[in-house]
Amino acid sequence: MPNIAYQGAITPKFLANGPVKSRRCTDVLCLVIFGLFWFGMFSIGQYAIREGHPQAYLAPYDQFGNPCGEGQTAKYPYLYFIENAQGFFLPNNTVCVAKCPQKDSSSLKCAPDYQGDNRYCEEIKVYATVPYFERFCLPQASKMFASLYKTNALNFSYLFEAMGDLKENYWLLFVVAGIALLIGFIYLILMKFFAGIVIWMILLSIFGSFVLVGLICLQKPLGIEKSLSKITPEPVELLEESVRRTLGLSAFGSAFVSLVVICYFKHRINLAIAVLKTAADFIGDEKGILIIPPVFFLKSVVFYIVWFLTAVYLVGTNKVRPSPTHLPIAEIEWTTGSKWLMGYFIFGLFWNNAFDIALSQFIISSTVCMWYFKITKSITGKFPLITSLFRCITHFGSIAYGSLLVGILDFWRLIITFLNSRFGRKDEQTGEDRRGYCLLCCDCVLGCFENALRFINRHAYTQIAMTGKGFCEATEDAYYLMIRNAWRFGTVHGLGGIYTFVGELAMTSLATLYGYILITQHPDIEAKIYSPPIMCVFFAITSFIIAHVFMGVYGVSADTIVHCFAMDEEMNNGSAVHAPERLQDFAEVHLGKKLIDHPDQ
Repeated sequence: MPNIAYQGAITPKFLANGPVKSRRCTDVLCLVIFGLFWFGMFSIGQYAIREGHPQAYLAPYDQFGNPCGEGQTAKYPYLYFIENAQGFFLPNNTVCVAKCPQKDSSSLKCAPDYQGDNRYCEEIKVYATVPYFERFCLPQASKMFASLYKTNALNFSYLFEAMGDLKENYWLLFVVAGIALLIGFIYLILMKFFAGIVIWMILLSIFGSFVLVGLICLQKPLGIEKSLSKITPEPVELLEESVRRTLGLSAFGSAFVSLVVICYFKHRINLAIAVLKTAADFIGDEKGILIIPPVFFLKSVVFYIVWFLTAVYLVGTNKVRPSPTHLPIAEIEWTTGSKWLMGYFIFGLFWNNAFDIALSQFIISSTVCMWYFKITKSITGKFPLITSLFRCITHFGSIAYGSLLVGILDFWRLIITFLNSRFGRKDEQTGEDRRGYCLLCCDCVLGCFENALRFINRHAYTQIAMTGKGFCEATEDAYYLMIRNAWRFGTVHGLGGIYTFVGELAMTSLATLYGYILITQHPDIEAKIYSPPIMCVFFAITSFIIAHVFMGVYGVSADTIVHCFAMDEEMNNGSAVHAPERLQDFAEVHLGKKLIDHPDQ
């Protein structure tokens, strides 16, 4: 009886020796559109730099509406916060001054007020300040700015002292980054030997957690209730008996389901473990692949900086006026044209960000494909990474196509977030936020769709690396290959995500801990640190970026390996001929279990 559900065509035999060598440029039209879009961004950037005046809204404004350091107040570049009779520093009680006073009761040169008179400056209480960013005069003692916290303003003094720590001790970030990278290599080595133990411990701990919750819920927590009865004379009941019984039975039911799933998918879990170990072998053999994410990260940082500076000038093309509430920040009157240009520019940010991610994924996937099929037949050359770099140029159009779809979804999610903040208000009669609920649901749906699209795109790039096809054809082939091996792909991706998360957590926490020990136990370094907790935050951010980049290579490699493994089996009648040693060991034990269900087999 034929299978009604169409599951696509089996992987063709011409890929039996690995990725095809003969290639052509794919999705040229999308590449042309991408180039024209870049020309549009470049034109907008030129217009923004030529017509924009960002200093008009970046300059702080005093209570009289004067931009400090601009126009008539060019000789008064600093904003000085006036201390009132109660000792508060209000953000709408400021003046522009020529320079920041260095000590109490020193002279103060203020900009003129509405009538062009600056004699009022003689009545202002003068206190010692420190200049920040060549714009603000802030109190030297952080406790003086505690009043700003009481008035819903910011404690600038503590913030700028912490930024001073970063400026003076930035070299510590490189030390922590190196430690995080070393921990990552150690983690990969340990995965080769203990990946299976860790995975099974995680799965069994999930089962044990459900059982423990069930036991706790079905037993009345008398000890807790007696402890609470000492605090309050009234009887305390944490949960009703029926609710507790329902939760307990649900927990035991979940434990039973998890146990059945673990037993039923035992072979696929073993495959996932073999794939994870093989991914560690790949990174160990092709260490040069680790240079790809840092290079793209630095490229993205440069792009973000240029984009941000251009956006600052683009905002400066609008009209600027002082705040009606006399705050230091000016108000911007957006024109319709500048709104459209900014929307175009923001979409360019999303598209280029998705393009960089897709390009790095393609290079990694292409390298993994050549490494996988090079195990038995050396037909792809000695340097698969360099070959992948040249091949990505051929498929720029396909990569731009896939990243365009992701960029559109990201842009629409930003629009929904903006609409939710603008229109998602509560109904006056019912008190319900109906529009907010609707927009929140739309954002949730788009978020799920975006995650699915990113997952499909990752495997589509693997198909492009293998077959040299265009994006649409490769996506179709990748989709049906995943349908035929759904549990395999899902298990590897899920367990790989757990392993990646554990690796990122270990690298971030251990590197941050080392940084904390370094700045607290070394006397010379500790003397230069104003705020160790803030420095630890910078350590955590730096080490997380390194961990995310490092483990990102591992995650893409694992997904690509299971993709190649499935194609290898389909091309060789269920035998993974080109599989690396760890996958070969798995295949010898479990391949006879008929892990592929297809009508043609």
